Amino acid sequence: MSSEDEKRTAAVASVGLVENGMTVGLGTGSTVAYLLPALAARGLDIRCVATSPRTATAAGELGLRIVDFSE
Repeated sequence: MSSEDEKRTAAVASVGLVENGMTVGLGTGSTVAYLLPALAARGLDIRCVATSPRTATAAGELGLRIVDFSE
């Protein structure tokens, strides 16, 4: 299995742990590219806190609700 396959597998597995009502921290590493679409596809009512503007933008474009860390 390639490292990209491992990242995809890890992202999909972690998304499976997310439930409605959770606040989810979104990192800035390369695995987030696999996590964001998988998370958005679940259509959950969640709040996301991004660690970078780039991640916040990518998540928002997929319809994920981004909130400030202080919320």
